[in-house]
Amino acid sequence: MDLLDLEYMEIDEIIIKKEEFDILMKLLANLQPVLRDILYKRFFENKTFKQIGLELNRSTERIRQRYCQGLRLLRGGMVREYKIYQ
Repeated sequence: MDLLDLEYMEIDEIIIKKEEFDILMKLLANLQPVLRDILYKRFFENKTFKQIGLELNRSTERIRQRYCQGLRLLRGGMVREYKIYQ
């Protein structure tokens, strides 16, 4: 989401997006450091599994496995957090 998207959103939509982002960042911060690093590099640095593997001295397949593990944990956390808010 960028600033242009915000121009066309209602204030309540913006607040919801901000809350979702805050929850996601909290969940990300609570992951194991290696999972957090992999997800951060993939999402925010836009790196490939191969690039991350080279940086962390792990195989591309292992990085892909840990990435999927991290995503499952984030998804589970988001589901739990939304149940709390509803």
